[in-house]
Amino acid sequence: MEHVEYADLVDADPAPRELTTTARRYVTGQATYFWGVIAFVFLLLPNALAVSVLKTSGAYVGLVAMFAITAAVIARTAIVRSQLRKIIVHGDQRPAQIVGVERLQVRSGLARGNRDTLWLQVDGRRVKCASWAGDLEGAETHAWIRVLVHAAHPQRAVPVISVT
Repeated sequence: MEHVEYADLVDADPAPRELTTTARRYVTGQATYFWGVIAFVFLLLPNALAVSVLKTSGAYVGLVAMFAITAAVIARTAIVRSQLRKIIVHGDQRPAQIVGVERLQVRSGLARGNRDTLWLQVDGRRVKCASWAGDLEGAETHAWIRVLVHAAHPQRAVPVISVT
């Protein structure tokens, strides 16, 4: 590839990079513990209450199952956060072509926001990137952007513009 015209103007520092406040916000937005808290409150606690009242083997089985589900949700979030941190700090910068753009507008009560999701072609594979920060708002199909990728996590890419 001779010369690529990038849609973004931002270039990433060479690895290892500092995990800045913006990068931490990006990681938090991509892998939130919200669903783990929801699972704890609405699955685990009611089953614990049922066990304390019913004291049956079925109630104990239900409690163990809900504990396993809650633990799996929290563990998955921790794994995704660890992968994103590794990509941001040690990942290689690569050109990526945008092959699809989706925008989700959330308007519910006081909560308002937009989630931009990009489908990218990076090194011959298709990956998904998303951001709630508004930094991917102007993305257009077929444009080229810079992303960070890591060989250990080929299913993920982080747009440089989202974390710098």
